[in-house]
Amino acid sequence: MAVARSWYPVVLALLFGCGTSANVVLQDGRELEGKIVRADDETIYLDDGGESIGVRRGEVAEIDHPGNVLATIGALITAYGLYNIMVAAPNCSREGNAYCLGVFAPAAVGLPMLIAGGSVFGGSVWAMQPPTVKPGVSRLQLSPIFAVAGRGFGPGLAVAGGF
Repeated sequence: MAVARSWYPVVLALLFGCGTSANVVLQDGRELEGKIVRADDETIYLDDGGESIGVRRGEVAEIDHPGNVLATIGALITAYGLYNIMVAAPNCSREGNAYCLGVFAPAAVGLPMLIAGGSVFGGSVWAMQPPTVKPGVSRLQLSPIFAVAGRGFGPGLAVAGGF
């Protein structure tokens, strides 16, 4: 039981350690960090902890949105957990409660990580989109979860709405 408790801080850090700040690299090499709060057709607005900074879209070389790493790790752990359930769940009744807990634990940890990371990532990507629909209209957007060689890769989903 002491071994299991030693993993609690690691799991909590993975679940809640995802920041909401995007790293923005400008064409001139400067780097900015802040939460993307909104955008229009020409400018992306960052909040760096109290001050709003406007950056022209043409000045941006690259944006590293938050949440992609947490979502990717969560997806991998969830996939392993689902495989674990498919293979080992039939033995739960014979092996006992501790065995069964170990069978379902990876999926129970990975899925919240996937959801939290995907939500943070999708929110950041959505916030930088120019307003193309009226405020208060629900939106559904497919977003890449992570980038490989500067191109979006991996399915993600952002859902937003208002009243």
